[in-house]
Amino acid sequence: MLLFSPEPKERREDLFDRDEELRSFQRFLEVGGPICLILGLRRTGKSSLLKVGLRLSNLPHVVLDLRVLEEKARVSYGDFIRVLNEAFNKLLSERKALAKHLIDFLKVVDGVEVSGLRVYFKWGRRERLSLASFFERVNDFAES
Repeated sequence: MLLFSPEPKERREDLFDRDEELRSFQRFLEVGGPICLILGLRRTGKSSLLKVGLRLSNLPHVVLDLRVLEEKARVSYGDFIRVLNEAFNKLLSERKALAKHLIDFLKVVDGVEVSGLRVYFKWGRRERLSLASFFERVNDFAES
């Protein structure tokens, strides 16, 4: 019988002994701000706190888990774009009511291709996603 799973938690009832930190993070999400850092030693629940807090807020969000790239000696632009692409399409599939509106914001960015309710970020030498334009449009979307 497994009493504890090491994966990051996503449900409030699975998060242990982080009430104060969770309340602080929820206040930050309500008020907003340019940046929030969740700092701590390895394996102390930072990812769990983030996931539970975002889930409770019900805000649309994208979490980029770059640990999938840990084993690579060198992370390429294409590696990063693939992780970004997967994360954004997960958001679009989970939030269908939001998807059309977000896609309308993104389709004007160089390097973004739209197919139905999915986006594809280009990363080749001739055509590539402009990260600055992309994040600017995401910010515009969030403000609207």
